[in-house]
Amino acid sequence: LPPGPWVVLDELDHFPVPVPATAPHPHHHQHHRQQFPRDPLPGSLAACADLILRTADPAEKAALSHRVYAHFLHPPDPANPMPIGIASPPSSPARPAKPLLVPPREVPAPKTCEMGMSAA
Repeated sequence: LPPGPWVVLDELDHFPVPVPATAPHPHHHQHHRQQFPRDPLPGSLAACADLILRTADPAEKAALSHRVYAHFLHPPDPANPMPIGIASPPSSPARPAKPLLVPPREVPAPKTCEMGMSAA
């Protein structure tokens, strides 16, 4: 990556981040996982960020974020990395119509969450 603001991304590359094809769903215990479609990713990092911002389901948004992160840092074809690109993000991120509220004891701790500390 070129020097400058992308140094942070380079530093993050040294920390293992699990990239689940599925993500925990708040209605299920940790051993149950919700499947998400594995549609092809948009062609640029900016377009991926736009898609993430337009995704309302929190678990799907988190899984997609991890998938994009892994794809950006470790592209399937290293000779053809994902470009930064440009996009027109929404004025505010998508949110569920009626967020699910759960008791604090049902919220997984970062140390025990399947997505690790990055889920906090």
